[in-house]
Amino acid sequence: MATGQTEQILKRREIVARLRLRGLTIRQISDALKNTAMDGGTGKTTVAEDIDAIKAQWREHAQADIAEHQAGQLALLEEVQREAWEEENHALVLQTHDRITRLLGSDAPKRTELTGLNGGPLEVADIPGARSKLLELIERKITMKDGPVDSNSDS
Repeated sequence: MATGQTEQILKRREIVARLRLRGLTIRQISDALKNTAMDGGTGKTTVAEDIDAIKAQWREHAQADIAEHQAGQLALLEEVQREAWEEENHALVLQTHDRITRLLGSDAPKRTELTGLNGGPLEVADIPGARSKLLELIERKITMKDGPVDSNSDS
């Protein structure tokens, strides 16, 4: 892919990302791009592909940020544990060890159960109209995969 074309795609995706974050649908973004200096490649399919690429990039950055944060937490805990060993503070050594294993996910799985009052069954309230409203929202989401529902749009 030519460098000029790559730059054009990156510029378009920057615009697509900004518009998507403002809540525009794929159709609205496509229409907005057609009104700019973007040459071609502004159809709904291209916008949808751009959004998929943008989301993948955001996930990648988020995972890197999380990994960096966890590495910092691990370094801090290891330093606290090292000092606890030097001070022969065995309780703190065990506390930091427990925290490190939870951070790394190397603990054995824990069983968690939700119960009602005093271990009894959970009471579930029936909210009038909640089921039909939920089904309506699900149906809208299924039929409008390309973005938030906009009452001013026919998309």
